[in-house]
Amino acid sequence: MVNVKFNIGCTRTAYFTKNQTAKVKAGIAIFEKVINHPSFKERICNFNWTSPEGTTFNRFLFCNGMSNTQVWDCIQDGCDWGTTPGTTTSFVNVVPCCSVSEMGWVANSPVPTICINTNVINNSWYTPVHIACCLVHEYCVNLGFSCLVNGTPVENWECTVPAACASICCDVARQMSMTDTDLAGYFQWINETNFNYYPCSTCFYVDAYTNTTAAPNTRIDELINTMYTELECLQSVTNCTPQETNRLNTVTECLNNLKEIKNRLYVTSLDGCEQVTSTVVESEVPLN
Repeated sequence: MVNVKFNIGCTRTAYFTKNQTAKVKAGIAIFEKVINHPSFKERICNFNWTSPEGTTFNRFLFCNGMSNTQVWDCIQDGCDWGTTPGTTTSFVNVVPCCSVSEMGWVANSPVPTICINTNVINNSWYTPVHIACCLVHEYCVNLGFSCLVNGTPVENWECTVPAACASICCDVARQMSMTDTDLAGYFQWINETNFNYYPCSTCFYVDAYTNTTAAPNTRIDELINTMYTELECLQSVTNCTPQETNRLNTVTECLNNLKEIKNRLYVTSLDGCEQVTSTVVESEVPLN
């Protein structure tokens, strides 16, 4: 059994809404099922990859000199950071992040911390399976494995421990979905050719991320996330005043309009990078 446990928390500038928390909890549940599934260990211990030159390697890229079995042992026992001898569990904090500065705070945190990109979590296509894969990736990063050199993903980065284990997580979850109706429902949203779970450690270290945050659709995602936070606060108010009710209705209407605008931006993308998800039409925000 892998001894990692997660604690859902917040930062000084952000917190998960109730819906986001529910999605993160569902992702953690999938993580726990997958990482303790026999197929996950088997896939890691038998991992190999072939370079473009035709050379086959029977260990991960950037594995810190470890064999596949040693990598698995590290994943299985790695959550014993600074704990008292004999302690079998420790916690990894899971917090929301939506900016490079927040990701930098997490990257420099003195305690094991994973951040979830709130610019994507509000999308229906970003399922708990995505979150589980993100958790696997970032957990491996916390264990000291990397897929970057000088802030740039290495060639064949999909063969590094974080990226490969995240891919294995998705494969094992898909295998489990054959008998799990909830998982089967999530995979209706997943396209293997464009599967991106948006690990924040990769976004933080890649210089290009600073530029991509200026994209209109990303700015809209940031605004949508902020408005969801306000919407949850307004919906929790009892005996709303007319002004509060008017604000609630306005925020709800603006959210639905913003999601429609974002979908139109995806559909008309000229570089084709968003075409796979552009067919997903977000449902309207319910007015509670």
